[in-house]
Amino acid sequence: LGKAYVELGMIDQAGDVFTSLGRFGGKLKHIHNNLGVLFKRYGYWLAAVNELQKALQLDPNYTEAAYNLAQVTEKINKTEAIKNWRYYLKIAAGTPQEAPFIAKAHQRLKKLTTPVQNFKK
Repeated sequence: LGKAYVELGMIDQAGDVFTSLGRFGGKLKHIHNNLGVLFKRYGYWLAAVNELQKALQLDPNYTEAAYNLAQVTEKINKTEAIKNWRYYLKIAAGTPQEAPFIAKAHQRLKKLTTPVQNFKK
């Protein structure tokens, strides 16, 4: 239900659903990941990081949360983003269903680690 609210742009309702679920089982990694995605979608970067880190504390191999965390940290801290993309690639390695995300992660990491060239006109 919470994801449906997010897709419909009903942010307050989505937040209410995820928060209420958290009260009944606050240690569920999916709830923290979904809250992180919700905060990410609306630009609440630090709140998103906090929720995604909670999801990863519950399950350090939770690739979806690791991928989302890497995306969010690109918005606020390049060094942390590089670290988080590398972590995602480490835990996603050898997982066939992660292949399209692994390819995107390699692209993001390359972009973040390639030095900017000084161009002359």
